[in-house]
Amino acid sequence: MSVFTSKTPIKESVKINEKKTDKHWFVIEGNIGSGKSTLCRLLEESSNTIEVLPEPVDMWRDMIDNDSNKNLLQHYYEDQHRWSFTFQLYGLMTRMEDIMKEVKEENMFVERSIYSYKHVFARSLYEKGKMTSLEWKLYEEWFEWLSQKYFSQMHQAKGYI
Repeated sequence: MSVFTSKTPIKESVKINEKKTDKHWFVIEGNIGSGKSTLCRLLEESSNTIEVLPEPVDMWRDMIDNDSNKNLLQHYYEDQHRWSFTFQLYGLMTRMEDIMKEVKEENMFVERSIYSYKHVFARSLYEKGKMTSLEWKLYEEWFEWLSQKYFSQMHQAKGYI
């Protein structure tokens, strides 16, 4: 039974990963405000065999700077030149931490992948001059190490929506 219907055949709307696994793991990508969180909520409400991993925004808000009493997300939006590297590194770490948790349900939908963190957000900040070349190099090395050492051992996405 399908959770939702689409007029677009699945092969046109989802990139399929041929790796065999007993879990069905999908990544939901999209611009800010495009409806990723709403889709995640609707999917989770539609079945008891679906687990959803939203973007860990609460973790970013809970990371408080004791000196200013501001959270990391506030710092990032107030001064991107100073906080881009710190925020992107913490964002990558918290996303990896969530993804590495054991999947409980048969189907899992993840809001954003580590690849959009690197290839969309971090790269954009570097290209706009909000991260230095040294910060970008450090970010790339952390990303490569984490993704090769840990991400390859986890359930791989069957597709991207």
